[in-house]
Amino acid sequence: MVGGSNPSGRATIGAMAHPSAVDAPNPTPPTTSPLLRAVLIVVGTASLAIGIVGIFVPLLPTTVFVLIAAACYARASDRLYAWLLAHRRLGPVVRDWREHRSMTRTSKRRAYAGLFLGVGISALLLDELALRLLLLGLAAIAVVV
Repeated sequence: MVGGSNPSGRATIGAMAHPSAVDAPNPTPPTTSPLLRAVLIVVGTASLAIGIVGIFVPLLPTTVFVLIAAACYARASDRLYAWLLAHRRLGPVVRDWREHRSMTRTSKRRAYAGLFLGVGISALLLDELALRLLLLGLAAIAVVV
C-alpha cells in the first residue's frame, strides 16, 4: 500500500506493518564483536544526542536520529535498546516505527508545524524578498517530497 492508511489510522509509505516487529524484544541480536559494539554504542549515543537537540531546534529532525540510535542500540546492547524503548518521551517513536513502520499522524503534524515555524521565523529575519521567497519555496518542496 503506497501513500494510504492502515486500519489503525496511521499513514503508511511503502509496505504494511510487519507483525513480527510488534512482539520481538529486539529485532536484531547484538553483535559479538567488541569493537563493533563500541562503535555502534558511540554512533547510537551521538545520534540520540543530536535527536534530543532536534527537539529544541526547529529545523533539526528528531525522529530519524532517534531511529538511528535505536538501530545501533539494537545491534550493540540489549540494555540500551530496552532503555530507549521504555523511555517516556522517545520510546513511543521507536515503538510506533517497529509496530507500524510509520509515524503517527500527530507526530507528522508536529513535525510540519515545527518546520513551518522555523522556516517562517527564518523568513521574517531575512532582509531580501528574493531570499524569503527562495526559503519558502525550498520549504514547500521539502514538504512535498
